[in-house]
Amino acid sequence: MKRKIACSNNLRKAESSLLHRDLIKSFNEEIGMIDNPLINTEWNTDNNAAELNKRYLKRKAAATQYKAEHQWSKYLFLHHRSYRFRVFNSIKNHLSDREYWNLLRDVWVDHEFLCDKKYLIKKLLTSNRPGRKNIMKHQELKAFNRLSDNFLIYRGYEKGRGLGWSWTLNMDKAIWFASRWYQSDRNDSKPRILMSKANKKDVIAYFLSRNEDEIVIDPHKVNIIGKIYLDPT
Repeated sequence: MKRKIACSNNLRKAESSLLHRDLIKSFNEEIGMIDNPLINTEWNTDNNAAELNKRYLKRKAAATQYKAEHQWSKYLFLHHRSYRFRVFNSIKNHLSDREYWNLLRDVWVDHEFLCDKKYLIKKLLTSNRPGRKNIMKHQELKAFNRLSDNFLIYRGYEKGRGLGWSWTLNMDKAIWFASRWYQSDRNDSKPRILMSKANKKDVIAYFLSRNEDEIVIDPHKVNIIGKIYLDPT
């Protein structure tokens, strides 16, 4: 309740300040943040409205310029990462096939939370655009080609988020992800890992960035063979 009151007070202060109207419209009371595609930041009475306005207008002008000049990579990454899949979807028809897969890769590897975008992600990853191998870099494609036709993959997760597009070949990395999402104050929230069999022909990409040995695959095309509950202590 105190959080809600504080956020409402912040909204009223934002509305009465000199904050740009676009940023006021983007204020999210639930989380107390300005959630704008170009500016994503907490708002409180200590924020400098003039500085935020300056940053926002500079980014908005750059976005307009990049879009007019068809500099799609710069345009895309000017936006906050939580909006990039949506922005990518809005510009995809302007991209060549190679650009499509290269940029989709860049958005993917820079993103963190995918659960709220699963339908859009499926649409983008399963596109019939030619040249899907371009989603992988040269060394990744070589590593992918060395994979056997069938192999084990793992996914560390929290309760309710078992199935997803991101898996790993590395059990230790799955344990790390499972432990990362663990919340000790939640009932039945033990870190857990799904073990599955994957068919190489169903794999969309194999990413080596961030040392995650990441396998991207439609979760409905994996064959789950087990679940491991980890001791959180």
